[in-house]
Amino acid sequence: MRALFRLFFTLILLAVAAAAGYYYGYRSGSGGRTPSLWPDALSRIEREVTPDAGSIGKRVSEVGSEASAFISDAALTTKIKSKMSLDDHVEARNVHVSTSAGVVTLTGTVGSHAERARAVELARDTKGVKSVIDHLQIQR
Repeated sequence: MRALFRLFFTLILLAVAAAAGYYYGYRSGSGGRTPSLWPDALSRIEREVTPDAGSIGKRVSEVGSEASAFISDAALTTKIKSKMSLDDHVEARNVHVSTSAGVVTLTGTVGSHAERARAVELARDTKGVKSVIDHLQIQR
């Protein structure tokens, strides 16, 4: 979050510097020519800000990837729970589904071997699931 704030702050600084340079050139009556101060300021900004902005951009990309993975895990969990809720052979309220990096873990209780097999099958048949860990207990 701090990196995102620094990137935002840097972009605002660049915009202010660009606006000031444009205004300075316009007010000085340079007739469209760039004032001599502007290239020096621009090269200084590029030297000081660009390397930092690159590392901030890389970190923002990494955080975005982590968020995307979290969202896709939550989406997989939701899809599987929905499939179980709509299935007549699985008592979905007794089955807990958790997902991490595409690996689904099923815990809870089921009434029979057939219900257990059906719950595992529904999880495995969901697009995006890499593997299923079955910790379901058969309630007798």
